[in-house]
Amino acid sequence: CPKCQFLRKEKWLFKENNNILPVKYFHVVFTIPSEINPLMLNNKKFLYSLLFKTVSDTLKKVSKNKKYLNCIPGFLCILHTWGQTLSYHPHIHVLITGGGISADKSKWIDSKEKFFLPIRVLSKLFKSIFLFHLKKSFHKNFLTIPKSCEELKEPSHFQKLMNDLYSKKWVVYTKQPFQNPDSVIKYLGRYTHRI
Repeated sequence: CPKCQFLRKEKWLFKENNNILPVKYFHVVFTIPSEINPLMLNNKKFLYSLLFKTVSDTLKKVSKNKKYLNCIPGFLCILHTWGQTLSYHPHIHVLITGGGISADKSKWIDSKEKFFLPIRVLSKLFKSIFLFHLKKSFHKNFLTIPKSCEELKEPSHFQKLMNDLYSKKWVVYTKQPFQNPDSVIKYLGRYTHRI
């Protein structure tokens, strides 16, 4: 069916099933503030790529920290560009292993049972990395500024936006861990090929 993409979804899930490890998984969601939406809409390829890179860098950096996991986890990121009301709302869902391989690659390190990584740390680092690259992109003229917010072409207005974004709390949250690897696959199936 071209609308529900059932067959494509099933083929993809069958292939991805080989990548799921027999460990617990956590579900983490990274969301950007709505003030960035006009820029996202007009710079989709560039800013979606930046969003993926920022999420990846954030998870790797915090996971490698000896205070938290001190390991390299496995994870899969899925971009959603809409919210439940079908309004524009870019965010990334992450399925991440509850632990990872040690830095010397000699052993598996489990995370705590109901705790993955500190959300406040993830949120602050996510915001910091994304805004650093966003500002850099603006100064290198990589961004297309839409007419709806043309004032951002002026560096002082762009800086004001940056200040506002730095002062905001960015939303990163962890949902309940998945019961088993099969539930990871079922979760993926609901989101990957829907129109």
